[in-house]
Amino acid sequence: NLGTGQGATVGEVIRTAERVTGRRVRLKTAPRRLGDPPRLVASFARARRDLDWQAWRNLEEIVISAWKWHTEHPRGYEGAP
Repeated sequence: NLGTGQGATVGEVIRTAERVTGRRVRLKTAPRRLGDPPRLVASFARARRDLDWQAWRNLEEIVISAWKWHTEHPRGYEGAP
């Protein structure tokens, strides 16, 4: 997996998933786990430099793509061609 250089909060990911799927996500709020970093953002700088690669999808496009795959393959890879 490669990052985009822009982070998203858990809340942003959940709200995006709810908007894309039309379903509510049941939440259970808990304190941060010991050792969890307060912020984590992946960089694609090395891929850009070494492979001339750049991220082109935003969070909503990523969730749309993942949701499409999961709805088309409800049994996961077991049901994939």
